[in-house]
Amino acid sequence: MSRPVAKLAGTAWLIAAFLASPAHATLVYSTSDGIFVANDDGSAPRALSDDGEGPSITPDGRYVQWTQDGHIVVSTVDGTTARRTLPRGYRPPQERAAWTGRDEVLTDHRSGSEHRLVTIAFDPVTGARRQVAAGSLTFNASASPDGSRLALERGHGLGDRRPARHAIVVAGRTVARGTRPVWGPGGIAYVKPPGDLEVITPAGQVVRRVHRDHKVVWPVAWLDDGRLLAAAAREYSWRGTPGTQALLVDATGTATPLPGRYSGVFGIKADGSALLALDESGAAVAVALADGRRTALFDGTVDDIAWSR
Repeated sequence: MSRPVAKLAGTAWLIAAFLASPAHATLVYSTSDGIFVANDDGSAPRALSDDGEGPSITPDGRYVQWTQDGHIVVSTVDGTTARRTLPRGYRPPQERAAWTGRDEVLTDHRSGSEHRLVTIAFDPVTGARRQVAAGSLTFNASASPDGSRLALERGHGLGDRRPARHAIVVAGRTVARGTRPVWGPGGIAYVKPPGDLEVITPAGQVVRRVHRDHKVVWPVAWLDDGRLLAAAAREYSWRGTPGTQALLVDATGTATPLPGRYSGVFGIKADGSALLALDESGAAVAVALADGRRTALFDGTVDDIAWSR
């Protein structure tokens, strides 16, 4: 049985949330040994749990969440205060655990005697829960830059990964058909079937589009200047494969390939100086965009990785 690393500390949870907010990006990652956080150069790794998978971190670097033994677990990033656990029956989005713009955990749940499917936002500080959407599953979610709205990828079946059947929903309105929304300063980027990357306004107006023959292109993260980091897999697949390429997309939709090939592309520093990726062997690397130099972040391989902004 896995054991928690952090203990309940009452009001210290809220205090530590502010004290723990880092000056630089923070990495969160999972290995066969558990869930860890580290500085953005891979130094000073700290264990949050000896078990778990699918970790994600809030953009401000205050909270980490992951799944463990069928539960969703939330912790402050320093791991010294309260851990909140959502019971079985609550499930994170399919692709990666998601956050709202208020540092709330986003989760699906069947509610009431009729077991109505609803999407809930859970506040890890107060324990409060509010309904965000109802009637279908949330597969991915992304908050607007000001944190006031969400772009949700909605679908009806866990096994149904047909992109044309998934909707990008903003404020209860379907604005596009597709998957993997990433909201940033330039709009909402998403995968338009069968594999193009498209950027739209919150009202659904197309701003730019990226096409690669025989490849699927998906958004990863926005830069502060409105450029977009995207990734292109070699085949029509919904997961990164060896040979995945990183692209930097400008305001006109022109995509510039970045150095190297990767087994996964996970993020970029807000200033555009370095890329976070897994190399062909599965090792986590930071890639300097100026010269393509790769710096290993940890010894060995990781299962999943993300960093705050």
